[in-house]
Amino acid sequence: MNKCSYCDSPVLLGGIRDGEKHFCSAHCEKCSPYVDFAKNIPQDLVYKSTLNIFKSPCPKCHSDKHVDVHFSYTIWSAIVVTSWRSNPYICCSACGLKYRLKGIAYSMMFGWWSLPWGILMTPVQIFKNLFDPRLFRKKSAPSRQLTQLVRIHLATKFANENIELEPLNHIEDSVSEPIDESDSYKNKTA
Repeated sequence: MNKCSYCDSPVLLGGIRDGEKHFCSAHCEKCSPYVDFAKNIPQDLVYKSTLNIFKSPCPKCHSDKHVDVHFSYTIWSAIVVTSWRSNPYICCSACGLKYRLKGIAYSMMFGWWSLPWGILMTPVQIFKNLFDPRLFRKKSAPSRQLTQLVRIHLATKFANENIELEPLNHIEDSVSEPIDESDSYKNKTA
């Protein structure tokens, strides 16, 4: 199975190919220049930033539980148009559960109304909300998805500020800014 070069999500149907890279959506393809830049960021800087976010209070409910990336899967459709997406949230597991339950309710109300994709993909999105394998992993360390998000966030920040990647010592204090997770990783339209 192919994985998105930007967000590391599995690409089930279609996707966008750009040379050796595979993307799940146009949004991820648009962000692809940062993928190559992100590979050059020192691992210790990424790890320190990821751990800082992982150990911080939940930005949604402010609890002291560990923070990680949680996904809610939604779908809506209307006659011949269907759109499904994975919505990432950086929050604690309790808030992640709330987002998944909202995703189930949204998909059950708006997902069925198209042939064939609405009928086919609505159960898939509901199933993904119920049985996401990330729910059952150890919470003692940050997930690979959080690390990837932090790496891309740092790459975006450094690239936009035209920062050289060689001496990064002067940047390490500024890496604890919150990540903007308002854009959805994945938006597929059929």
